[in-house]
Amino acid sequence: ALELVRRFANGRLDADGAAFAADDLHVAADFVLPPFARRIFDLLEYREASPDDARQVLERQGHGIAA
Repeated sequence: ALELVRRFANGRLDADGAAFAADDLHVAADFVLPPFARRIFDLLEYREASPDDARQVLERQGHGIAA
């Protein structure tokens, strides 16, 4: 989830690619995500988030945006 949101925040993934990857993450986790991963899934799922939104989530969680 961290790598996924970093790539989206840095523009290395577009909204469609990020949403697709978030879906895959959710399925791979057998539909049970820890809190941070769930926030990322919710952020990216409906393609309404911007890279700025992703950067804000990373900053609030104390993660850098380098990917």
